[in-house]
Amino acid sequence: MTKNILSIIMSVKNNEKYLDKCILSILGQTYKNFKFIIIDDGAQKKVKKKIKFYKDRDSRIKVIKNKKNLGLTISLIKAIKQSKSKFIARIDSDDFCHPERIKKQMEWIQKSKKRVLCGSNYFLIKKDKFLKKKI
Repeated sequence: MTKNILSIIMSVKNNEKYLDKCILSILGQTYKNFKFIIIDDGAQKKVKKKIKFYKDRDSRIKVIKNKKNLGLTISLIKAIKQSKSKFIARIDSDDFCHPERIKKQMEWIQKSKKRVLCGSNYFLIKKDKFLKKKI
């Protein structure tokens, strides 16, 4: 595999309910060349166990454990500092993304050296049903 030019970062405290769907949506991306940095920000045992389960099965995952809960912002800064990648993508532990999200964002941002930030649309979801698209 070539050098990762992308790191996807996520901080997790105690969001067990959506964590599997979130992690699987990242690991299932059509764009495969990335490092997935997960910050364990003082998570409960069940959450730690899930993170370890995925880390043991996918070499793209790197887990960083905070000694104590530092909060989202400090944890994300820590993840960025650990990244050796040119680009950073971010996901919250209670979100999931379309399988082509990263591919489309990487294609778009690399079209011009002037592009430094990329966002996307999102959908509001309730009980796994799409409610409406937001731009």
